[in-house]
Amino acid sequence: MKRGIRDALEALFLWLCSLVPPKLATHALFLLRHRPDLTDKWGYHIRAIHYHEPLPDFRELSVAQLGRRREPVGIVFDLSGQLRRLEGLHSRFGAELRELSAEADGFYFCNPYFSGLDAALYYAIVRELKPARIYEIGGGYSTRIAASALAANAREGRNGVITVIEPYPQARLTAPGIEMKLIEERVEDNPFLDRFYEDMSAYRFQTQLVFLMNRYKQQLALTQKELFDDLTVIDYLFARDKIFAHVNLSDDELGLYNRIAKELEAQLILPDLVIYLQAASDVLFERIRNRGRALERTISKDYLETLNDAFNHFFFNYSETPLLVVNTDAMDFVNNERHFQDLLKRISEPVKGTELYVPSWEA
Repeated sequence: MKRGIRDALEALFLWLCSLVPPKLATHALFLLRHRPDLTDKWGYHIRAIHYHEPLPDFRELSVAQLGRRREPVGIVFDLSGQLRRLEGLHSRFGAELRELSAEADGFYFCNPYFSGLDAALYYAIVRELKPARIYEIGGGYSTRIAASALAANAREGRNGVITVIEPYPQARLTAPGIEMKLIEERVEDNPFLDRFYEDMSAYRFQTQLVFLMNRYKQQLALTQKELFDDLTVIDYLFARDKIFAHVNLSDDELGLYNRIAKELEAQLILPDLVIYLQAASDVLFERIRNRGRALERTISKDYLETLNDAFNHFFFNYSETPLLVVNTDAMDFVNNERHFQDLLKRISEPVKGTELYVPSWEA
């Protein structure tokens, strides 16, 4: 009954629209076209029928025109050649496709988005050409079938990476391992660091400036990266240098340092996400001892505790980018695969403002 009432109301509405004078309707649509904020809320765009618009004038298209076979100019489809290619792809990869379809966690070829022949051809072509890189604008079922083909290529020693530009990725796209580029800080590139730990007051300013310039040059290169670069992970935040500066430098030195740092920082890009690995001072001291770096042997517990307090204060007030705070006192991301995979899964999910990482087994 409700469906019948709705159909009747819709028919009445369309009938009333047909009674609107053309000039009035045209003017109304003209006004709405110039208020996209209204139509966007409804989920539609209004386009005029015009030579410069991408859509054709459907009033000029007939059923006969749409059904007529047209020979394209400058394109040779070579249908017989295409059929031979299809037969060749089927003979080489048909068994793989049948196996993929039959697996419990395999590909669902009857999906409503990227199915049947399209998906099978995509898989077979990726298997045949074995590309080192694939770029997709929008991800979903096509990404899954391409990933399956790349995995088969990898088993034959031909590795490839798929990059998906997708503003709303589904969970199945972020579940696999992440291909990424890692940029690590090289503390050994600072010639003053050994002497700093021996005599902090004498070498603190030189040490801090070298760190500042090294990190600036390293991160400046990131502002020139191309659109299709892989995910980039850096094991330090540029602003972290300020924390050390506030702990180590005198007031006069800090004033000069801040003027230099302010000019440099303005030229750098902000990260999409900052992850703060937090730990108690005793835990940090033990980890430094286990790391065994010769230049860190003289670090005192008092100095480390001062630094740790400064870091906690900085990130407690941090608001420039999304921040994920991870307390690592009871975590071992190096030796415990479960801990590492759980954190990796959390990082792949959106972070808004400042959030605290909670292991899945404690949630």
